[in-house]
Amino acid sequence: MLNPNLPKYLAIAEWMKENIYNNTFKAGEKLISENKLCQKFEISRQTARQAIAVLEEEGLVIKKQGSGTYINPISLKARLNTKTIALILPELSNDQTPTMLTEMEDLFSTAGYQLTIRLTHHQVTREREHLLALLNADIAGLIVEGTKSALPNPNLDLYQEFLTHHIPLLFIHNYYPGLPCHFIMTDDTACGQLATRHLIQQGHQKIGGLFQFNTLKGNFFYKGFLTEMYDHHLGVDEKHLIWYGTETTEHLFSQGNLSNLLDTLRRFTAILCDSEEVALKLIQHLTNETSLNVPNDLSLVTLGNTKLSQLATPPLTSIDPCRPTIGKLTAEALIQQIEDQETMINHICQPTLIPRQSVKHLLDK
Repeated sequence: MLNPNLPKYLAIAEWMKENIYNNTFKAGEKLISENKLCQKFEISRQTARQAIAVLEEEGLVIKKQGSGTYINPISLKARLNTKTIALILPELSNDQTPTMLTEMEDLFSTAGYQLTIRLTHHQVTREREHLLALLNADIAGLIVEGTKSALPNPNLDLYQEFLTHHIPLLFIHNYYPGLPCHFIMTDDTACGQLATRHLIQQGHQKIGGLFQFNTLKGNFFYKGFLTEMYDHHLGVDEKHLIWYGTETTEHLFSQGNLSNLLDTLRRFTAILCDSEEVALKLIQHLTNETSLNVPNDLSLVTLGNTKLSQLATPPLTSIDPCRPTIGKLTAEALIQQIEDQETMINHICQPTLIPRQSVKHLLDK
């Protein structure tokens, strides 16, 4: 019933807030008394007073001289009528953001909402700062792309606070395992399978990959790659797969790592990459620093299908993860959650392969 990770008075305060937000304790009515709190939770009067004081400081209750403490209808009405939706992203990246934001802003604006954006820059400490600030702000809903989603996240307690306060919460592109939440994301395992299958169909057997170790996308993409290789009874050179983090791409393409990178790439005839941005950096690096050529020496398939892939030299064979519509899906889903919080939203988008000129056909060799 009470959160064991909080001090007793805060846990009781959270219990009272949950009952206020779910309308068990109704606006304008008298709050549960100190005596009843003491009896229900076997606490001291001092602890009960501290818990009620938390609600008073947040404006959720008001004290009336000689009468008692009442649930503040004005504070509840302000929270229910707020028209701001918060969006937390790791970064404003080229492979997803412009189209997604345009779709969200158009739909939210039509419905009378405004969108505010916070960036974590891939730092869970910044994510926590934003969450704490937003808990004290009047927002109608929260959309999150998780930061380092494959790693243990220390901010689950704050996300639980949003759920306790009945603030709609929707994850996009990923989610945090262990947190009961709604999400809209691409089937990244299917993305890895599609990319690998296409390369195999073009005659490639020595296939490597670049995978983000600290994101669910990278982990699921890797899973799809392994699944497809095993299904075709092909060996996987796991020792020479390239794992990188959201903060280590600069080192990956540094001059000091050039020799190691080339030694790895020359072991394969084809590479798949879980990031369009990283795939483009790889091509640029090979063009500027080496004699390796895509696709003559190394075929490449990337996850992500923006104009950057279409305009690259060569144009990149891509996995379209359904992102041109994910902004629209997300906005519609959150509005639906705001209007009916009982709605369950777990939507997985199915990807498609877009063949271009970055894969060499080897079957005739």
